Amino acid sequence: MDVTFDCPYCDHRISADTTHLPNGRVNCPGCHEVVLVPAGGIEPGMKLGDFRIERCLGVGGMGEVFLAVQEAMDREVALKVLPPAVTGNKALVDRFLQEARMAGKLEHPNIVTAFYAGQDKGYYYLAMSYVEGEDLEARIKREGRVPEAEAVGICVKVARALDYAWEKYRLLHRDLKPANIMIAADGEVKLMDMGIAKALTEDSNLTMAGVLLGTPFYMSPEQAKNVGELDCRSDIYALGGTLFHLVTGSRPYDGPTAISVVAKHLNDPVPSAQVQCPDVSLGCARLIGRMMAKDRERRPESWSALAMQLEGVLEQAPRTLQLKVTESQERRLERGPAAEAEVSGATLAPLGGTMATEEGTMVGRPPVPRTAQEYVDSLPPNPAMPRSLKLAFGSIMVLLGALLFVWVSKEGYEYAQRRAADKAQVVQSEHDRRMEEQEVVSDVEARIAAERRRVELTQEERILQQRLQEMLEHARSYRREHPEDLEGAREMLLKVRERAAGTKFELMVEDDLRGLRQQGERLRQRQLLLAGAWKVTEMSGGEPRKDTAMDRLQLRLNGSMVITTRNEATIAGTWRVARQELILRRDDESVLGSWPFEVQANVLTLRPREGIEITLQRDR
Repeated sequence: MDVTFDCPYCDHRISADTTHLPNGRVNCPGCHEVVLVPAGGIEPGMKLGDFRIERCLGVGGMGEVFLAVQEAMDREVALKVLPPAVTGNKALVDRFLQEARMAGKLEHPNIVTAFYAGQDKGYYYLAMSYVEGEDLEARIKREGRVPEAEAVGICVKVARALDYAWEKYRLLHRDLKPANIMIAADGEVKLMDMGIAKALTEDSNLTMAGVLLGTPFYMSPEQAKNVGELDCRSDIYALGGTLFHLVTGSRPYDGPTAISVVAKHLNDPVPSAQVQCPDVSLGCARLIGRMMAKDRERRPESWSALAMQLEGVLEQAPRTLQLKVTESQERRLERGPAAEAEVSGATLAPLGGTMATEEGTMVGRPPVPRTAQEYVDSLPPNPAMPRSLKLAFGSIMVLLGALLFVWVSKEGYEYAQRRAADKAQVVQSEHDRRMEEQEVVSDVEARIAAERRRVELTQEERILQQRLQEMLEHARSYRREHPEDLEGAREMLLKVRERAAGTKFELMVEDDLRGLRQQGERLRQRQLLLAGAWKVTEMSGGEPRKDTAMDRLQLRLNGSMVITTRNEATIAGTWRVARQELILRRDDESVLGSWPFEVQANVLTLRPREGIEITLQRDR
């Protein structure tokens, strides 16, 4: 089935045939990253459970999102359908459903709550409240950036929502980014995919071959290195990167590939939002620097502390007062003082003339000035001001001057203090930046070296990487088809590791070898459980064949075995365990049988054939 979708890293259009992608992943021809392929075959009108598909809303790193109608409730919902690479792992799906149930408990006005998760027609889906609006990533693409006051206000609401999720349920988001913050039609902030990203990315298979845990443009250094327990400060880092993107219009770190971006998160100093965009206030730029500190101990210690700091930045945001002049005022200013003498419905007498009224005739009416100069000349002279009034007026002016001097002095002193504090903070920030540069560890240098080698790949190296991919897939296929031959699978993986030194495949092979060792240890424990002498105590379900009419079974740790039959004949050979079957071979390598078994305490139950069951007791 052909599926067409956009790469989540570079937006390159990708077409893939899912029938030839057993692992559900494909290499992007644009950025060469390995991405998950979304589920195909979903069309408008199709029903998944109680939900009828209307249209596709978009494609993200966790699958496609559709507008659907829940027919039982007659309401619109956002239906997220998981990609095949996620749903192919039962343990991962179970963990996803459990995490979705936990996210469904969240009740906060700024969180889009997932209220149902289910499966139908081979598709796993998650139903969420449908929010009509625009996500911040789309708004940045449309407008360039978001005004600082509005961006900080949005982050305050996101911080309050995440504080509620962390303090009440210890729930992390782990994929904070502008695309997961929606502004509804009524202006309310809605946080999407709360807690779901954690469930879909905990499986180690999803971190292989370039599929990173979280979005690399906003990922914290500790989340990128995948070491230690994560806490809310990892999401605080991602919110800092999101705020940087909102107020500047560009991401804090960018690069041609996801690994190059992660390397910058780990190694490069935190960029200054004010340098990137001079319109950003100093307080906002400094807070972003603290939120994105490499050492999480230097970030705000909690969501509530961060929300208070964001509100402080919001209170200091510059505000302007604009005075407006009405249209009538503009007309009167343009026409001059003569406009003041106009009276609706009356006829003014000429200069020095008379005007007729109902009561009689007004003689010698003062002339109406027609120009500004005439208006000034018509004003009577100012009367002499009494001495006492002059003294009072002078005292008031002296008092006002003194108050003005005190106010100017106070403002000047406070301004000098603020300048000194700002300078000290700049010096401290520069010191912190130098300290962060000195704290770069050797594994970061290795990642940067690996990324440089990746960027400078020659055609021959690309062929080598393709060959390593094929060898690794062949070794994994052999392990699945021959689960009993652990040594053979190990030798094949060691050959791949030998050729994959210094590449990403080396880490992938180490993961497979670790799983192989764990499988071998489990096999060894079952061998220890079965080793020893066993005496047949009961045989039910019909008479077994002659070669299985045993009386005593001896299983040795060196892999050899001896069967004593009822007529005291002996059969020598070897034995091993594969899955939940006991495999017995004669010395001539012919298979005596592959028998399912169960062990409880000192009782061994064998089932040589359907309907036949042999019970053995450990022979002391």
